[in-house]
Amino acid sequence: MDKISKDVYTFRSSYNEIPVNAENLLLASKQFDLLSITKSRLELIVREMIRFKHFINRHFYFKTGENNDMKILQSLSLLHQRFVMYPVPFEEFNEIFYREGFISVEKNGSAKRKLLEILSDSILVETVSSRSSTTIDPENLHQAVEFINELEISTKLVNDLHQSPLTIWGKKIRFHKLLETYKNCKTADAILRFEEKFGPVTNTLLKICREEPENLVFEFCEAASKKLDAQMNVAEITTLMREDPKNGNFMSFLVEDHEGNFCTVQTVVEKIVEKSLNLLNTWNKSNIQEWFQHIVSLRDKNEQTRIVKEDLCDVLAKICVGVYLRFKYTPRSTKLISVWLLIQKSFRQKGCLAEIQTGEGKTLIIAMMVIVRVLCGDDVDVITSSPILAQENLSDVLELYNIFGISVATNCDPEAERDEKIRKEKYKIDSMLLDKGENILYLSHNIPDLRYICPIFVEIWNAVHAPDVLEGRPEDVSLVAKFIKERIKNGDISFPSSLSKFIEAKLLVCIQNAFLAKNMKENDPYVLSDVDKKGPNVVIMDKDTGVEQVNMNWSNGLHQFIQLKHNDRLTSESLKAVFMSNISYFRKFKGKLFGITGTLGSTTERELLSKCYDVDFFAVPRFQSRGCIEEEVCVLPDESTWANKIQEILQSLVDRAVLIICENVDSVDKIVKKLGKKPSDSQRVVPYKSSFDEQFRGDKKTIRLDKGYILVATNIAGRGTDWVTTQAVEEAGGLHVILSYMPGNIRIEEQAFGRTARNGKPGSVQYVVIHTGTEEITVNALRRVRDECESKRLDNSRIKNIPRIEIEEKLCKKFYEILSIVKSKLKETDTNVEQLHIENLANRWAMWLDSMSENIKLIHINGEAPILEYFAEYKSDIISKIGDVSKFESGPVEFIKLGKLYEARGDFCLAQPNFDKIIYSAPNHCDVAHYYKAALLLKQNLSDINVKRQAIHLKFSYRLLKKKMNQLVSSPTPSS
Repeated sequence: MDKISKDVYTFRSSYNEIPVNAENLLLASKQFDLLSITKSRLELIVREMIRFKHFINRHFYFKTGENNDMKILQSLSLLHQRFVMYPVPFEEFNEIFYREGFISVEKNGSAKRKLLEILSDSILVETVSSRSSTTIDPENLHQAVEFINELEISTKLVNDLHQSPLTIWGKKIRFHKLLETYKNCKTADAILRFEEKFGPVTNTLLKICREEPENLVFEFCEAASKKLDAQMNVAEITTLMREDPKNGNFMSFLVEDHEGNFCTVQTVVEKIVEKSLNLLNTWNKSNIQEWFQHIVSLRDKNEQTRIVKEDLCDVLAKICVGVYLRFKYTPRSTKLISVWLLIQKSFRQKGCLAEIQTGEGKTLIIAMMVIVRVLCGDDVDVITSSPILAQENLSDVLELYNIFGISVATNCDPEAERDEKIRKEKYKIDSMLLDKGENILYLSHNIPDLRYICPIFVEIWNAVHAPDVLEGRPEDVSLVAKFIKERIKNGDISFPSSLSKFIEAKLLVCIQNAFLAKNMKENDPYVLSDVDKKGPNVVIMDKDTGVEQVNMNWSNGLHQFIQLKHNDRLTSESLKAVFMSNISYFRKFKGKLFGITGTLGSTTERELLSKCYDVDFFAVPRFQSRGCIEEEVCVLPDESTWANKIQEILQSLVDRAVLIICENVDSVDKIVKKLGKKPSDSQRVVPYKSSFDEQFRGDKKTIRLDKGYILVATNIAGRGTDWVTTQAVEEAGGLHVILSYMPGNIRIEEQAFGRTARNGKPGSVQYVVIHTGTEEITVNALRRVRDECESKRLDNSRIKNIPRIEIEEKLCKKFYEILSIVKSKLKETDTNVEQLHIENLANRWAMWLDSMSENIKLIHINGEAPILEYFAEYKSDIISKIGDVSKFESGPVEFIKLGKLYEARGDFCLAQPNFDKIIYSAPNHCDVAHYYKAALLLKQNLSDINVKRQAIHLKFSYRLLKKKMNQLVSSPTPSS
């Protein structure tokens, strides 16, 4: 009952909301002056139709009046109880159902009673046969009850529905209801054909159709279709923007003035267009550069901003001229509105996020915004979601920036990736495009002594492959942990004592990750890629963007276990010491943060963004109705039927170009294998699954997708790419996009489907997904589950993740305060020695922060006070060690480095204790210390005794190295 009540609340709260996809149908109603019926009457039809379409697309619709809602809810509640509490006998349930009077059965009672029994039995059967915990789709349940409550049920319909699953009841009953209403198959068929194009009609429209000729619906369709092909003018755009609740903070720019004139935005845009048209006849590149450089050369931000602010229309008109010189077109009204509103907010030192639909020219809007801000004297950072998009978007607008004399570069091109110095130099560029960071960017901190735990990774990896622990159950993890601990206790596994606490804390999670690595599939979360041309390496995939994350590693041994799985070179574990979250990074731009996205998300999402970044929001509609058709959704039970269905769909699209977007590289490979290189004489299959496919990326700019071109790709093809199709494809219906999985959020879905029907062109989209549950389920139900998970993720972020991020950054800031104190008190004359002390202090910091992981995870429960107390103890310990000779060194590698520095400057007395300390404190890991001690003895003098000592140390070094090699190749597995 709680869930149903929540659903009704959602329905009621959205009743008067006009959906974006209906905006042009609303405007279409104003174009019916030539028809034989009144304009106001058709506007009423459209409004009723839009509201009903909104309900069907978003939820379900009760046709009962306000006062009868509880009656329907009660009957639904009882039905819900029936399939949740299925042990209730049929007869008993049916008696309760009718005795309570929830459903009227007086009229044609026997047939309706029979149908209700079938409905309740169908619910029971489908629930009992389901192996998952997912209940029946409430949309189908509500719709079935609604129709039963309204229809005069015939025996014929009852018999027809008896063998039908609930998912198609609505479709069967719909036609029956229309026949009942009109007694005319032709009219009923006309209405159904109307609904196929525009969605279900309302009672108001049905009443009109009953009075008017049946061709009314076709006349309406024809007029509305003409509207789909027309571009909106500024007045229509601003009208829609005023009606959108997302634009609440921008009403001062959108409302009419006291004289009834149109809004400021309309006046401004018309003025910009008029000025730019006049300038096109007289201005060229030289005029633009001279004007731009004159303002920039003032070198006074306040004066530059004043000039731009006083005549922003003139500035934007001249930028439009530059756009025309580069692209041979001028920006549309929607682009000018977006830029103007963003600039107005920047003048008010208020950040702003804009919702600009996919395919509406975000790249150009950003470029125009950048030009204005550079003109005001600002340096501008442009951040996008992946290095691929950064480089491609830059190439799209590079010539435009050059026209205005603005220097621009990316900091994620191959040159910058190879050399960090070059990357830092590019921070000085006026406008740069950065690659995507995760929610938190951790700069991995490599502690040299962590290489000593690599043998433990090998031991664990061998252990998890024992025949009695293959499943990775909790008891399996415990058994492996016991085995590893016994080997440590017996001396079969050894490591420096400085790592004892670290290994003890990490052992269980590392074993869990070893089992996880066993089950992780290649070409899903990771790929093997020859990034450095030295052989394949394990590379993490960002499936949301389809881009390899070459500079990212998993932690707690997971990356190392996957390397062992594929015989890749084993790298050392690294910890975090320096990091910055997206939240903190973007907060540094307070009042100067401006973003563009395809969807601003729900009210909850906007509230979270506003709280984190202090920004306003606005949304701009499309300049033209999107001629995109969503084809029949296909939800398949297994991989085989899924691949067969995709093949079947492609066979019906030989005159179209098709883009198939897959969840991962593995799915791309499976579809390509299924289709072959040429599924038909007129079709060819092209895979695109790697950002390192330089040839395809190079060709992408010139590729025109012709009929028969089938592109099978990851999300690398589903974001930020405007695929160009041939005229033949456009005439056949445009690019068809198949999304072959359910993405993690609606933003990825809209990005994928946004690859087609762009800029007023036709296109179509389709879901073809796998659902392995035994119950039948709709894609809308899958979307709801997806959206619920996304909502939980946001709640989790707000409640847990943000406090974790904030405490980590607070601790990091406090560590830098310690670092300043240490630097001021160190009295080393040798800068190399001082730098080594600082590096080793950073090692201690990284180890301490890692030891706080569990405390940080529970900060939303325990608060930050306990963590800050631990930090105070850590700070006191660090400060107390400043006067020590060895200061912050603790592990073998750190002592060796310090000893070598003293040795290099000839200070043998300070060098030798460092080597000795390792030899006595870490006898199983002093092979390198023995070697350097031998070298030191030779440098001191060549006496016989020193030569003998040198030979002893070299012999120990050799034995220890040989022992380590034997351990790596002979690790046993546990047995019960």
